[in-house]
Amino acid sequence: MSHSEGQNEILKSDGHAHAYVSKRAVREEVKSTAYAFTVMSVIGFLFLILFAAGVLPLNTAFYMKVLICIVMGIMFAAFFFIGVRSFAELKALESAVNREEQKLSEIREWFLGTYDAAACDAKTDKTLSAEQLYFQRCETMGRLIRSQYPETEEAFLDHVIDTLYDEIFSA
Repeated sequence: MSHSEGQNEILKSDGHAHAYVSKRAVREEVKSTAYAFTVMSVIGFLFLILFAAGVLPLNTAFYMKVLICIVMGIMFAAFFFIGVRSFAELKALESAVNREEQKLSEIREWFLGTYDAAACDAKTDKTLSAEQLYFQRCETMGRLIRSQYPETEEAFLDHVIDTLYDEIFSA
């Protein structure tokens, strides 16, 4: 499973629900990881080369210098690998971000063009508390969206409902 799939999974093996993380947020996280690990590995390799060449004024025994160079070289190589792999993952995430934003826009336009606050409240009990009314409206909105977009992932659906709820009922 890729990093992004793991971030967007709604139910983990422990059975607890997790908040939705947008593909855009995942992309930004991977982007910062890519830059941080790549830059740190390059800087680390430069310092390691300076240390091995004796340019840095650190007095260590030869066997310690060799050991430090091997261990730190492996670590910086691992950093570089993680950075390069993260840059490669960015390309796949870019298309996922575009698909997600397009899907959100499509559902939003359809829903707002088809339903309004009155339609969402048509079968709600007006005597409910604000919290209960919120959950009932969200359930109704989810049912309506699922009828038009049955393949929508549950976590993404919750995100869409929250977005639409704010637009419809915050006026």
